[in-house]
Amino acid sequence: MASPSPSSTMSASKIIGAPSGSTLEDVLEADDEIVRSALESGLDLRKYSAQIDEQLKVANSDAVQDCIQQADKLVDLHGQITACDEVFERLEGMLSGFLVELGSISSDMKRLQEQSVDINQQLQNRQQVRGELSQFVDDMVVSPVMIQ
Repeated sequence: MASPSPSSTMSASKIIGAPSGSTLEDVLEADDEIVRSALESGLDLRKYSAQIDEQLKVANSDAVQDCIQQADKLVDLHGQITACDEVFERLEGMLSGFLVELGSISSDMKRLQEQSVDINQQLQNRQQVRGELSQFVDDMVVSPVMIQ
């Protein structure tokens, strides 16, 4: 078999499944060598073709089985991810509730702080009035000497 000319092939194209850096021309040359060596050894190409076909069927079957086995793992992974999503949703709900409670506690603390400032001001005012009233009462008290 003659190799196709470089102008009629995509010699710069990479071939999927071929060794890294292989071009279409490299793959065709390798195929020609395999066929040439098979013919030189006196191998029956029909039997060789049937053998290759059988190997491809076995490889295909193995690939399908591997996909089926991986599918079970993917189903398990999907279940685990779904369970994690549910846990994260519950956690998000708990954290949202906690955030609302913190907001409520924060507003309660502000209100209590304002009440504390008001009560403290009232205490200071009462203490000032008490001091002034005590002084006034002391000044108004008639001494026992004056009563007699």
